[in-house]
Amino acid sequence: MQEIITPFSLRYDGNATDEHVIDALQFGKSLTGAARIYNATAHYCLFGEVPKVNFRKEFTTFVSVPKEGCYDALVIIAALAPQNLIFAELGKEALAQVFFKTIAALKSLWTTNDSEAIVQELGKGLIDVANENAEVTKILANGIIQSNNNLSSLHEKLIETLPKLASSLRPSARELVTPIGKSCKTISQFHGTLSASEIDEPEADVIRSKDDLTIEEMTDFVCTAITEINRNTCHCEMMVEGFNGIMKGTISDPVLSKPGNVYTQSLDQQTPFKFSAKPVKKDGEIHRFYISDAECLE
Repeated sequence: MQEIITPFSLRYDGNATDEHVIDALQFGKSLTGAARIYNATAHYCLFGEVPKVNFRKEFTTFVSVPKEGCYDALVIIAALAPQNLIFAELGKEALAQVFFKTIAALKSLWTTNDSEAIVQELGKGLIDVANENAEVTKILANGIIQSNNNLSSLHEKLIETLPKLASSLRPSARELVTPIGKSCKTISQFHGTLSASEIDEPEADVIRSKDDLTIEEMTDFVCTAITEINRNTCHCEMMVEGFNGIMKGTISDPVLSKPGNVYTQSLDQQTPFKFSAKPVKKDGEIHRFYISDAECLE
């Protein structure tokens, strides 16, 4: 087995994985989705084309044993045929930089609708590493841009192909995030590296949804009163300053399980509090708040 990319971690954290276990069916679906994403993205990075449904597989993805205290699979992408061993000679570390940045950009395309900004950020990141590493330049020239000129055509090629790649892999992304909110709270790709890309529950819900949902950055809000809390599902309904009507939320804050916490206190006493949340929008309007922490107002 000849690796073409430096092996990397696919880590599942929280919920059942804290006990070093994970639901087998959910884990199987997640690994299936991950393998499809990684095989197709490696093909894209090295051949510069968006793979078709039944494209010829040049690479395959393996996973090694997990570690204790989470569920951490070591991912190995290898060439299937001897003639493809040439890709290993381009440099596993260099290809990993291109691969990691491309995967992170795909996640952003699945969770936001600003493709132009995402492509610009990816293009700048790839050019920056290419300027420091001749092997990265060679991979880009022979792969994504398919040109032996300079990197000037990279942005144009990414605009043309990256959104298509993201769209074609969206079903696999839904498989990848299957355990989130059930067996685990987060999935971290390339865990422990500078390129680590984490998917949390609000992002997973956006990826799973067939509606046009987008996720915003963490923001502070004021809840004037909570009207409903379900401790089992962590669902809540509340009145939020600056918004009309009842707003829906999901609370990931672990203090929810403790007696006399800020959320149940607000429910019992109708007291306001400040909270931090990632808003998920549907058709431009906030659909749900994913709440990570809160504190009582003075």
